[in-house]
Amino acid sequence: MSKKDLYESINNLKNKINLQDAEYPLDIFDICRNRLTNIEIGKVPFKTNDLRGMAVVSENPIIENHVILVNGNKTPQEMNYYGAHELIHIAIQKNKAGQTFTCYDKVKPTQDRYVEWQANEGAAEFLVPYRRLLPIIKKHYDKICVGLGTYNFCKTYSQLFGVSTVVMQNRLNSLSYEIDQYLSGTPLDDIQILSHTQQIKQGIHVLSLNDQEDFRLMQEQEVLRILENY
Repeated sequence: MSKKDLYESINNLKNKINLQDAEYPLDIFDICRNRLTNIEIGKVPFKTNDLRGMAVVSENPIIENHVILVNGNKTPQEMNYYGAHELIHIAIQKNKAGQTFTCYDKVKPTQDRYVEWQANEGAAEFLVPYRRLLPIIKKHYDKICVGLGTYNFCKTYSQLFGVSTVVMQNRLNSLSYEIDQYLSGTPLDDIQILSHTQQIKQGIHVLSLNDQEDFRLMQEQEVLRILENY
């Protein structure tokens, strides 16, 4: 499944459960309990700190529900994202009956990196859809390009999307090519959705807004250093 196919699957899921733009920020617990009646979701204070959550695919969806457990020691924003991550495992990916996913802060050697990438990218698109995010970036682009503009943007809009600042920063990284296209004038409907792997294969190299900010700040610090020694 390509990044484009993944995004289309996420959009199909939203249409299936009749999610509207006015409902953002989304609450994954509310969605699972009231829109996806075949999924049970709960919070568990796991003693393993880097354990984000677990997803259990039911043996027989007709007579029993799927189960999602999220680390209750995390912040509400983190739990919202981790719950969405587990939802992607169940609702989007093709799994075997009874299959279990145990997800950590970093992918373990025993985990499938591609499957975990799908869940991470899918959760991000579910909670922070590119069609909503890109116009906001373009509207505030002048402020984003000054000082800590990108960091401040992520801090502000992570709250409005119900995710952590880290998730929003990762979103800017994963959407670097799509953002570049939109800022260059490409309409939303014509934007090419490509993963970083697909971009590399096509010889496409675009700095994310986060990387651009880091580079800009380093240049400013270098100028200040030169002026201090002048």
